[in-house]
Amino acid sequence: MRTGRRLLSSASRPLRPFLVERYPGWTAPRVLSLSSSECEPLQMRELLELADDDARERWESLSLGYVEHNQGSQFLRDEIACQYDRVGPDQVNIVAPQEGIYLAMRALLSPGDHVVVTSPCYQSLFEVALHIGCEVSHWEPRGFGDGGPWFDPADLEALLRPGTRLVVANLPHNPTGALPSEAEAAAIVGACERAGAHFFVDEMYRGLEHDGRAPLAAACDASPRGVTLGGVSKAHGLPGLRIGWLASQDAGFNATVARLKDYTTICPAAPSEVLATIALRSQPTIVGANRVRLARGRDALRAVVARQAEHLEWDEPGGGSGGAGGGPFAFVRLADGGSAAGYCDDLLERTGLMLLPSTLFGFGDERVRVTFGHDAKLERLALWEADLQRFGTSRPLWHDQKQNTDQ
Repeated sequence: MRTGRRLLSSASRPLRPFLVERYPGWTAPRVLSLSSSECEPLQMRELLELADDDARERWESLSLGYVEHNQGSQFLRDEIACQYDRVGPDQVNIVAPQEGIYLAMRALLSPGDHVVVTSPCYQSLFEVALHIGCEVSHWEPRGFGDGGPWFDPADLEALLRPGTRLVVANLPHNPTGALPSEAEAAAIVGACERAGAHFFVDEMYRGLEHDGRAPLAAACDASPRGVTLGGVSKAHGLPGLRIGWLASQDAGFNATVARLKDYTTICPAAPSEVLATIALRSQPTIVGANRVRLARGRDALRAVVARQAEHLEWDEPGGGSGGAGGGPFAFVRLADGGSAAGYCDDLLERTGLMLLPSTLFGFGDERVRVTFGHDAKLERLALWEADLQRFGTSRPLWHDQKQNTDQ
């Protein structure tokens, strides 16, 4: 375990290429993704069929001018605020999901600030802080090889210091699926408050908890300094809408985000606002179906890993006191050894199946992120298993056969 690993920066620096987003597998021909992180996308007709009378009227009479407020239209912010206990519509800023990360970091951080972030993680959750000139400490999970990954609040306490400005988490955690218990979450919030740090949580997978587990309290409800990044991309299967939001009780933070957004998107897209409203009003139907889909896909992946135990190891979340995890992903170890990055290249070339190697998350070279939020993943898991039975995960067998064929 490498808890406390640090990346140091004393001044603003260029943003580095985004490794996951620039991975060539996304755009290679005939790709069959086993790593897409959203749930099954809805078609337009399916979403519109769920519209109530008010939303249908908004859709049919929609003006394609600017929306009524740069912060987002009142009707959408009303729907979002209904999900929280301590945040009202005026404390919500509608953003594109990735934009929300950038704006929050810009609003909260200055050069020299100290930031703690759960790792491995989506690169922008720490990269923007480094770009600003902050010092970043990585809070890494325990439990790999011993009951499944979990984030120990005591490890966070050890990383905090008087100059810690921000703690960043992604819960449920991408790519491991780890999720704290309620007691652990309360301890995390308490540690942030004692340190005087803001607590920013990427909650894009909230609602996709496993085994019927209820969501944790949102960061914006749990603390006056809490910031929630939410959206409809993942749990609702609507990444094409590009609708997310930042919610917080912190008035100064909210005002700064609104000012900064004048330099990015300015305001949301009008059609996306109405479609997102339909999705939020239909949340029990949409997210409920995706939780069933995830359970089915997780069972299928679990069976593949069990049958291919000589090649694969999966530490499912639950090793701490947190119990079941969440989200549509698994961080699977290649038991054959060798390079995960090399294996992913070979698998894509052989089969068209795409997995993301752990190198893209800055977390060694022995794991791959597998996801199970799409119906098509069941068939693709079968294709992957057939390839595992033939080649395993090490490179020599495949390259020997390929070399003989080329000759």
